[in-house]
Amino acid sequence: MGRRRLDRVVRRREWPVTALVGRDAAHAAWLLAQHADWRSAVSCGPCGRRWSAATPTPTDLAYLEDRVRVNAGRAQRYGTRYGMTSSGFGSRPIEDPDGLHDRRAQVGLPPVAEDEAEMRRRFDEEP
Repeated sequence: MGRRRLDRVVRRREWPVTALVGRDAAHAAWLLAQHADWRSAVSCGPCGRRWSAATPTPTDLAYLEDRVRVNAGRAQRYGTRYGMTSSGFGSRPIEDPDGLHDRRAQVGLPPVAEDEAEMRRRFDEEP
């Protein structure tokens, strides 16, 4: 399902929650929205409804927040975005680095050292 099709589904019906489309399809819709930086999907909850277990998790929202911020040229809040920097592979700039550990813990993300080690492993670089 493409972003345009998902947009039509949401406009004509509602957000594709687990109860309607199943867990895999609901998660796929969320991933599509996240990778399209589709903020309307999370700004006030799907279709104005209250959040439920079928909607994005706090971790999902943290990834989206960072993606949108980095794409807009702003510092990320949760340290989920990595890439090539002037000093090599590493984290994109982070807003309030001193509060990073607590923010990550609040949304269910692992400590940044674990996350960075995993990212470096994926890109075949030494931690």
